Amino acid sequence: IDGADDVDYYRIDLAGSATVQVDTAGQSDTRGELLAGNGALIASDEGSGPGDNFRITEDLAAGVYYVAVSGTGTGEYALSAKLTAVADQGGTAASSALLTLYGDMQVETVRPSALLSSTGRIDEAGADLDYFRIDVPRDGVDVTVRSAGDTDTTARLLDGALAEVAMDDGGDGNFQIERTLDAGAYYVEVGGHEAGPYRVLAWGSDPDCDCAEPAMAATDHGGTAETSTLMSIGPPLTGEIAGDDDVDVFRIDLAGSATVVFETAGPTDTVGTLRDGAGTELATADTGGPAMNFSISRELAPGPYYLEVSGAAGSYAVSAQLGGDSDHGDTAGLSTLLTFYSQDDVDNIKPSALLSTAAVIDAAETDMDVFRLDIPRDMTDVTIRSVGPLDTHARLRDASLTELGMDDSDGAFRIEATLDAGVYYVEVAGHETGRYRVLAWGDSQVECDCADE
Repeated sequence: IDGADDVDYYRIDLAGSATVQVDTAGQSDTRGELLAGNGALIASDEGSGPGDNFRITEDLAAGVYYVAVSGTGTGEYALSAKLTAVADQGGTAASSALLTLYGDMQVETVRPSALLSSTGRIDEAGADLDYFRIDVPRDGVDVTVRSAGDTDTTARLLDGALAEVAMDDGGDGNFQIERTLDAGAYYVEVGGHEAGPYRVLAWGSDPDCDCAEPAMAATDHGGTAETSTLMSIGPPLTGEIAGDDDVDVFRIDLAGSATVVFETAGPTDTVGTLRDGAGTELATADTGGPAMNFSISRELAPGPYYLEVSGAAGSYAVSAQLGGDSDHGDTAGLSTLLTFYSQDDVDNIKPSALLSTAAVIDAAETDMDVFRLDIPRDMTDVTIRSVGPLDTHARLRDASLTELGMDDSDGAFRIEATLDAGVYYVEVAGHETGRYRVLAWGDSQVECDCADE
């Protein structure tokens, strides 16, 4: 916080209804406001957290929210948003809780580091086990996993096949495991010599430079719950079915209750099966989507779920959407996050429409969909276009909503611009009603210093 007039804004996209706690920590005197996507004030607080920090706890429906942080003076703070869930975690790898893998700098910067940790509870000494999943994004990451608290804990680190990689009994206290790991899914199995609560934290070596990013996920995915690929609400993932015996498995973690629609798109005849974290089949479908694709709609409680995709040999895209509603917010505050792909992604995934986000114009000339685009680096050559026969037009705006470009050509729109790092918005409308898809991609003109190193 730079002064009394300085306000920092943060966006939260909630995939389901849940109770959320937002608070700060540190030496600064902070004030917090929780806002709806339309800017309406939901709650505010100052002083309910530790020291001079704020704490807000609210029951929220699925949607977009903003947190505004201000203060009476100047200084640093750490902000966190947590789900107020039961601390006892799943007892199998398939029902495991996701554990964020932080970078070294994050752990060094945020104090206390307990702000970054996840909670667990041992209900019965020597018998109860909690499982956490860690996804390592690239090869050669030096990973540390440790517990904190007064409970005497033990841990084993397992790979995606559940083979033991390392273990630590922790002596008379907390465990700590350090290993260099390649990209993939890993599991931390936590037990205890006594019952009680604990916290667990994982971190790894940071990239050698700011532009070092993990490659786009491979199109061939794991065939079990333990080796599944993580997916989120919104952007599609691409896959490739090798033949009749090939199955791709995707994991989605719901923070709250929501109706979720799973479907595929593309030229391949696909079959989908939805299972819960215990492996129980909830639904299966081989039709319902466009052409030979499936669609599954299901009301789901909070927790992990697995989608199995099989069928004929070929490529496909799979996505999960809330309520199956492809009509998006009509303001910047209510905008939908639009995935920004690289030129290589678009060149290698065919048809590139598999990467696009579905949308619908409900009323010609009056309905508008707004998408948010986050550009990570300066001097990025960006292309945004719609896909499909619908006659659409679009405007590109910066974070202050100043117009940067527009296109109203017959049919699909296409906007090209060179943008610096920051937040941008794409407003899409139509001269007719119907469905369309939107796609954004590009690359920075600034060469990465550590490229190919």
